[in-house]
Amino acid sequence: MWSNLATAIIVIWVVYSVYKHWENSKPEKKIEALEASAVFWKEHALKDLLHLGKAQTAFVLDATERDYLHLKEQFKHDEKKQLELASDWCEYTEAVNDLSSAGDLLDVDMSQNAYENYGEAAKEPHIKRHEIEKRFQTLRGEKLEDRWDQWGKMNPSRPLADVIGEIVEQKRG
Repeated sequence: MWSNLATAIIVIWVVYSVYKHWENSKPEKKIEALEASAVFWKEHALKDLLHLGKAQTAFVLDATERDYLHLKEQFKHDEKKQLELASDWCEYTEAVNDLSSAGDLLDVDMSQNAYENYGEAAKEPHIKRHEIEKRFQTLRGEKLEDRWDQWGKMNPSRPLADVIGEIVEQKRG
């Protein structure tokens, strides 16, 4: 009796395990998991722990997310392409998070090698971010434009002399 019960339990467990593996290997489940990871990385990249602002990071992520959503809709009947796009989007958000973290570290790194450390930490994520942006923009038929540069053109830095002048005027006033 026990051996029949044990055999039945083992058979049920094997069937359940095979079913769960099959269920989790479906492309839509993989896409959901990749998109959930992308949400995590995006939220993490936008955490402003040093209170320095993350406007540029938010712009880059939002612009590329719009590209991703357009492409996801464009290829909604091609599961293989959707899986590739979701993988790229997840890797993109992780790369932007890595760049954001490297920038935060640069802001607090007082060593003589601070910029070298940043350059090393940012090298691979920068290339990955750029290549995925390029892939998305090419698929959408858009003119290629680096999102970080695009934000910089829309939000040019003020000359340092102007900033110092304002501070001096505030002190006098």
